Amino acid sequence: MMLAESKFASEGRVGAGKMIILVTDAPFHEPENGRYAQDEGASLGSQNIVANIIGYDSGQAGRLLSRTRGKFYYLSNGIKAAYDDILTQIGLNNWPQITSVSWIPSNPFVGNPVTFTATATDADGDPLVYVWTAKKPNGQQIQLGQGSTVTFTPDQPGTWEIVVTIHDPYGALASATRTLSVAAYELSASLQPNPAMRGQKVRVYAALTLPASPSAAQYSGYRSSPYDEVLDAESAAVTKGGFYGYSPDGKVVWMSSGWLECRFTRSATAVYIQFNGSDFNDGYAKVYVDGTYYGSFQTLNKGHNYVRVGNLPAGAHTVRVENSGGHLQVDFFGAASEPAEGTRSPADSIYVVLPNGQQLGMSWDAALQRYWCEFVVPDGGSPGTWPGDGVYTVKVRAAKYGVTKEVSLPLTVQGNIKEKMYIRTLEW
Repeated sequence: MMLAESKFASEGRVGAGKMIILVTDAPFHEPENGRYAQDEGASLGSQNIVANIIGYDSGQAGRLLSRTRGKFYYLSNGIKAAYDDILTQIGLNNWPQITSVSWIPSNPFVGNPVTFTATATDADGDPLVYVWTAKKPNGQQIQLGQGSTVTFTPDQPGTWEIVVTIHDPYGALASATRTLSVAAYELSASLQPNPAMRGQKVRVYAALTLPASPSAAQYSGYRSSPYDEVLDAESAAVTKGGFYGYSPDGKVVWMSSGWLECRFTRSATAVYIQFNGSDFNDGYAKVYVDGTYYGSFQTLNKGHNYVRVGNLPAGAHTVRVENSGGHLQVDFFGAASEPAEGTRSPADSIYVVLPNGQQLGMSWDAALQRYWCEFVVPDGGSPGTWPGDGVYTVKVRAAKYGVTKEVSLPLTVQGNIKEKMYIRTLEW
């Protein structure tokens, strides 16, 4: 048994798609996990031996070599043999390793460009190729592109599966899958007044609201504890990295170092940490919710103020406070289910369609973060025919990032404002 001299041995590594030349003194049969590529019978020099060229399907050689840790196995006449000298001279191809996959923004909405970035290492220093694919919420598979960074624009709300596959020139590969939650903005609108009369002004209000995302932690003022959410009632776990202790009533924790963690047992969408008003409360509190860092707050002269993190997904959250200097005195941790605070956003285009097909542009109210326009219900018409008495549809259409939404508003028309004014004049 020997290893044939070939250009493949000088290349350094054998991987998927490369040819391995094995030289034996007997006919060679199809190897395990491989594919027989050439008939036996070639001669090498003056030696009357058999040369067998084996080509591996994509990924097979790398997996086999990695699994055997320095020994290459094949099946010959039903007997498994190991050839240590093959790897001694040719070497093992290492697999690339994916170290991170990240994306921004973390909570995108439909039409909002998202940038994914992957980092990977290869022990052999091989150049790596990055290939990105995605599975849409409707199950459709699409190609996103190549490169360590790729940007695409989701066109459907729901859960996307993003896959990055990385491979070296020898076919060894690694892949990672991430889920991306994509939301769609909501269009809301209203009419005032409604019902309305002919000759009366009607104002249309509309707003585009993006789904709420976890807000940054911030001091929000004093909050009492109506839910009796003291530490011992919420199964909070206290761990010390220095001095800590309870007040006599067991409701205040004083820490000079270490951390305090509260694991809530019921669902909530907002959490609170209230600090005591003691003169000794002069530390720096690092705040975490479910492992996510939300900021550091100096509690000096912040007596009885609290830190709030809202717009959280409904669930039993874990709140953690770490002391990074000074003293912290914590009154209580609180949790409550509060309405999500969605963010309003300007539209790329927005307009109103009246029952007669007329289109009206809308103005942006920066103070109230909404759109508005007004129209006068005209005179004329017969019952059931605009603008006669009846119920008609006023539509609001808005577009943002290529996604269009429409809201239909029923408008009831009853009477004529001029007739009402005339009757009142006669009564007077």
